[in-house]
Amino acid sequence: FFFFNDTATTEIYTLSLHDALPILSLLILAFMLMKTIIKSAKSGVDLTDKQMKDQINNLFSADSSKRISIAPATKILDVKEGSLDPVAFGFSIRNLIEGNSGAESFSYNVSYDDSASHCSLSKEQAMKFITLGFAGKDIKVLQGGSSKLSKIFIKIPVGAPLCLIRYHIDVYYDNNGENKFYDSDSFNIQIKPK
Repeated sequence: FFFFNDTATTEIYTLSLHDALPILSLLILAFMLMKTIIKSAKSGVDLTDKQMKDQINNLFSADSSKRISIAPATKILDVKEGSLDPVAFGFSIRNLIEGNSGAESFSYNVSYDDSASHCSLSKEQAMKFITLGFAGKDIKVLQGGSSKLSKIFIKIPVGAPLCLIRYHIDVYYDNNGENKFYDSDSFNIQIKPK
């Protein structure tokens, strides 16, 4: 067997074990804290989805001829430049096409409206702010029903001009393999200082 005869070596070895246990305990606590934070953040996102769905359903209920509903109902969001988290608009498509009792297939595209925007951005610059959801296809909606919630995520980088940006959502439906225009709506982003 190997024995430590040197007391200094034994003390260093013992000190290392005593240091490792509190550090390991702190790592376990940090992991548990992160897990709790992530779980609560996810429930916050779910709540936001529910609020968007409720607003969209209320808009559809208030106007039976409405084909697209956007949340928030104000259709404008204030976004701070350089914010770490993207903001999202939610929308839903209602199928009011008559003559087909089945599901219709819809698609959409988001575009920058430079004529209504009060901004010195090019189309390419404005479209780069959309991080997810700038287009969608094969959205099946039953006659008289509405689609599930779709989201458009927007993130404004540091240094973006402080201005109002307007985007359009153009919705199309599949008519025997040909995309036909269905409806259009718009939403606004007001870029605020950080």
